[in-house]
Amino acid sequence: MKPTQSQVKKWHNMIQRYVEKYSVMGCTYPNVQHHHVVGRTYIHNKIHIGQWFVIPLPVFLHDVSSNDECNVTHYPKNFVKAYGLQSSLWWNMCCKMMANDWGELPFDNDVVEAIRDTKK
Repeated sequence: MKPTQSQVKKWHNMIQRYVEKYSVMGCTYPNVQHHHVVGRTYIHNKIHIGQWFVIPLPVFLHDVSSNDECNVTHYPKNFVKAYGLQSSLWWNMCCKMMANDWGELPFDNDVVEAIRDTKK
């Protein structure tokens, strides 16, 4: 099922709270951007994951104006080599800690499994 606007907003707010509490790779807002790994409208195994498969990244690792050698936008293979699969970062860096801190995530386990299955 396609996520509602309010579900997406809740998720993005959780990501922001996570970054404010823990930082990401040493960066906090406003030096962090939301990276939609597969695009906002992506569907995998008939499950809408595009709005859920979002990881916060420092600007230098995401923004198109950055030419960092590990920028995920320009050099995705370098990014994966340096930091690991984005699906692992999404789960281990964000989701587990958010679930511990704030309870349930705003999506079901089928979303988690679909994202893990992307091998991104």
